[in-house]
Amino acid sequence: MARAYNRDHVLQKLVCGTSTALCILEATVEGITGAHADRYQFEVDWKLYKPDGSVLFAEDGYALGSGPAPKDSVFAIAYPTLFIILDKSDPPGNYRLEATVQDKVTKTRAVDSVPFEFSH
Repeated sequence: MARAYNRDHVLQKLVCGTSTALCILEATVEGITGAHADRYQFEVDWKLYKPDGSVLFAEDGYALGSGPAPKDSVFAIAYPTLFIILDKSDPPGNYRLEATVQDKVTKTRAVDSVPFEFSH
C-alpha cells in the first residue's frame, strides 16, 4: 500500500441513542494500491473504553480485508461490521471507541478513535 491509512476515514458510522445505545461501525480503509505488492491485506482491531478509562471490549483481528492490489488508490470497507449495544447495566458517561488498522503488507498501522456519550 502506498501510504498508511488515513485516520479521518477509519471510523465510518456511529449511531448512539439514550437508555439503550446501538453503535454500528464499519472501518473504511483508504490508500490501498499495488505499490508494494500484488495483493493487499489488512485487519482492524477494536477497543471500547468505559467512562473510567477501563476497557469494556477488545477484539484483535475482528475485521479483515484482502484482495488483488488495484492500479489506482482505492478504499475498502472491512467486514464484519461491529455492533455494540449498551444498556442500563452499563455506566452512563463518555465512552471512546478505538480502531487500529494494520497493513499486513507494509507493516504500517493507523489508529483512530471516536468519543460518544451514553446516558440512561
